[in-house]
Amino acid sequence: MKRLHKESFRQKLQHIVLLPGTKWVCCFLITFLLGGQLLTAAPSNATQSQSQQSEGSRISGKVTDDQGEPLIGVTIACKGTSRGTITDVNGKYSLEVRPSDVLVVSYVGYKRQIIPYTGQLELNIKMLPDIKSLNEVVVVGYGTQKAKNITGSIATVNMQKATELPVGNLTEALSGQIAGLSVNDGSSRPGDNTSTMQIRQVFNFSKNQGTPLPLVVIDGVIQIDPTSGLPTLDQFNMLDPSEIQSISILRDASAAIYGARGTQGVIIVTTKHGQIGAPKISYSAKFEIDNAVSFEKTLNAYQYGVFANSFLQASGVTNPTNLYSTDELNQMKTLNYNWLKEAWKPAGLMQHSINVSGGSQKATYFVGASYYTQGANLENQNYNRYTFRAGTDAEIASNLHLNGSVSANSGKQTQSFTKVVSAINDGSYGSYAGGEQADYGYLLHMPQYIPWSYNVNGTTQYVSPALSPAKVSGNATSANAIADWNYFAILNSGSAQTNTSNSYTANFTLRYDIPYVKGLSVSGQYARTYETDNNEQDAMPFTLALATNTNTLDNHLYTSSTTWKVAQNNKNSRVVYSNQLSENEQMNFFINYAGSFGKNNISAMAAAERSTQSVQNNYYEYDNPLAGAYNGASSSAGTLDVSNSYTTKTSLGTLSYFGRVNYNYADKYLAQFILRADASTKFAPANYWGLFPTLSLGWIASEEPWFRKEFGWVDYFKVRASVGETGKDNITAYEWEQLYTYNANKGLGFGSNGGSLVSGLTTNVTPTPNLRWDSTVKYDLGFDGNVLNNRLSFSLDGYFDRNTNLLTQMASAANVPITAGGAYAEQNYANLNDWGAEISINWKDKIGKVNH
Repeated sequence: MKRLHKESFRQKLQHIVLLPGTKWVCCFLITFLLGGQLLTAAPSNATQSQSQQSEGSRISGKVTDDQGEPLIGVTIACKGTSRGTITDVNGKYSLEVRPSDVLVVSYVGYKRQIIPYTGQLELNIKMLPDIKSLNEVVVVGYGTQKAKNITGSIATVNMQKATELPVGNLTEALSGQIAGLSVNDGSSRPGDNTSTMQIRQVFNFSKNQGTPLPLVVIDGVIQIDPTSGLPTLDQFNMLDPSEIQSISILRDASAAIYGARGTQGVIIVTTKHGQIGAPKISYSAKFEIDNAVSFEKTLNAYQYGVFANSFLQASGVTNPTNLYSTDELNQMKTLNYNWLKEAWKPAGLMQHSINVSGGSQKATYFVGASYYTQGANLENQNYNRYTFRAGTDAEIASNLHLNGSVSANSGKQTQSFTKVVSAINDGSYGSYAGGEQADYGYLLHMPQYIPWSYNVNGTTQYVSPALSPAKVSGNATSANAIADWNYFAILNSGSAQTNTSNSYTANFTLRYDIPYVKGLSVSGQYARTYETDNNEQDAMPFTLALATNTNTLDNHLYTSSTTWKVAQNNKNSRVVYSNQLSENEQMNFFINYAGSFGKNNISAMAAAERSTQSVQNNYYEYDNPLAGAYNGASSSAGTLDVSNSYTTKTSLGTLSYFGRVNYNYADKYLAQFILRADASTKFAPANYWGLFPTLSLGWIASEEPWFRKEFGWVDYFKVRASVGETGKDNITAYEWEQLYTYNANKGLGFGSNGGSLVSGLTTNVTPTPNLRWDSTVKYDLGFDGNVLNNRLSFSLDGYFDRNTNLLTQMASAANVPITAGGAYAEQNYANLNDWGAEISINWKDKIGKVNH
């Protein structure tokens, strides 16, 4: 019979975090790990004896670490079969074996063991620690290397820590994890993936397409914005941490393997693949409640009135008509209209992920899915995200291997859209800009004697918050003053913004190991990403009641004697539909070789890469929709603004050739050489190609006999140095030649009184025919070491980047003669030097059963 055996269960309270001053977050993480194996019903004694002879028997035992403590979740598999199991919470296991079986025992952080089965019924196994920081395989550009043999400045991310953090996207999860990697948090709105990253310093003077973002590579696929051709974090932030195997950060000249796009560094993401053995099911859930501990203190209604009178009197106002009376101040003591508390509510976050993996020696599989939802403390804002990933590694024929994966994600973001009054410019109540970014400021600072709604002539109306003891401010339909803003009126009008994105990626690699040349292989990769982004902005009309006589004596508060003007605000009312359809296609071809000759170890790679991006943008604006009439269809959205609606199409492409050679002697003396050539049609044909070389060297001093004798307390010590060149093409295409703009009615005039204007061409910026790649030469000197029985590890880097011929906007560097007009295109003009140092220190130890 088939039975699902629960091998381990783990539940823990993850975080109770008190965020300084404003919010508290309570987050729970629940994780289940289930392993399955196939069992058979127990036969009779005679049958059982025959079965044991022909089909094998059952072996059991316990797996411990070098201190005798049981290990949970250790994989014990029969090599070349699908039979396997994992240890339970006590480190125990049981597995059906046959006489010819070979057991493969593996566990993260410990050395893999291969044990032939010799007929025993009990087998206890002791696992020895693997010095992971030295022997683990680290993903580098277009390949992998042992950590101890790396000659560049490459860091890896602890994904377990990243998974447990209460953050909304992967960018925020990397904050503080890697020296030299800076994360700038963006908006806290659900689904607003506006957080950015940068590696070391940013060097860019271009006005057109400069970016501080590093290049992101996911399973070999370069993540590029199809419109600008620059790095993007969009797909990176859609990843669920549960589907990520590793993240490597290339900080120095080792990023030159990616050419021009790697100038700001590279982040390489490898997603999970299947593992040999019985199916393993992993489920995790995270729950979070987000609320305010307190708000910034503001004046209550009475305090505001007293302060306003004092301020006005100090400013020379003496007319009682322009001051709050004593009766009004006494009445303010009873008023408490707190706009922020009315709008505020607790917010929740929930994340679920589940994946299953397993397989045999011939093929493995991984399937995972996740769901993430996040709410906000202010109304009508939420975000939902779904992800799916499936992949397989299979030997489909002798020496022929297929790696394939299909992934998809979908996200929907809903926001309030108070941008309908984005032109607020009177600096009222603590905010100096309109739109949804100012909502919190207005709500917090709104005087608490002003209600958000009031009974006007027997009907409850949202009111214009324009009360003033000195004047009547603006009008309820101005669209440029606080008088036309009311948070609750705008929300209830149906004004909102939705952003929906859907994408899928198919990624396949076929590798053939040449049978007659050991270590030689050829491979090809094809990846295609299709993405749609749909955006809808609904700015609906809304009605406000404006008090018109609050500038008279003893009438500065809403009373039965208040006179009202009720009006509908139609300013900026519109419906906008916009969508972007993009495709990214990438093809790679690789030749790889790795071999050893005595103490000489060499590996080499040569490759070609071709990528294309195409994008179509559609934008349609409808003006003046009728209040309450819009039903989601364009036929009810108002009148199409033809002059402000458009469709654009853009295509980009790159062609690159690159290679790498690694050499080490006795795993002690290390060298690496990288060369990449990129072509960019942004430059004139004579300057299409940029050539980017890198050389790095390393010396593992701790492998020297004299070093071990003199510094026995040092377990590992390496010195490394690198120098390499990268470049950028972050400018608008075709600035090397003269471009023109067609104007239908702005040409010359013919006839009397100016005549009729005819169509004509106007020149764009003055071209720069000799535009070429800018240059960044990166120098890095680093030291890596482990001491105290590998419990203390450190890494120290010093770097210097020399940037020359930077592409620079010339408007501030030189004036354009009035006789010429126009403006200069960018030129290779500026130089910039950057330098700095990075240090990382880690301590790992065990006290009793506690790891720290």
